[in-house]
Amino acid sequence: MTPEQQRLNQISQTVIGLSYKVANALGRGFLECEYENALAHELTKQRLHVKQQDRLIVKYEDGMFPRTGWEESDWNRSSEQGQLRRIIVGQP
Repeated sequence: MTPEQQRLNQISQTVIGLSYKVANALGRGFLECEYENALAHELTKQRLHVKQQDRLIVKYEDGMFPRTGWEESDWNRSSEQGQLRRIIVGQP
């Protein structure tokens, strides 16, 4: 196993462990955002960089699909400013 694979395995183990910690501490019944914020807090305490709810466009076949829940005006403004991260699905 390469040093990079070991580093990624360690990060994965940390994220999974902290996910269980947050889920067990908060229990059931919260919205996703409460778990997300608590997990981001725990990851930050471990000095891991956290970026929540990153804007993205998924390109699939001949369509482009923004993350749902955005206002159309936000979509246009962000797209024009080139601030969106693009994820290409099914293309090399």
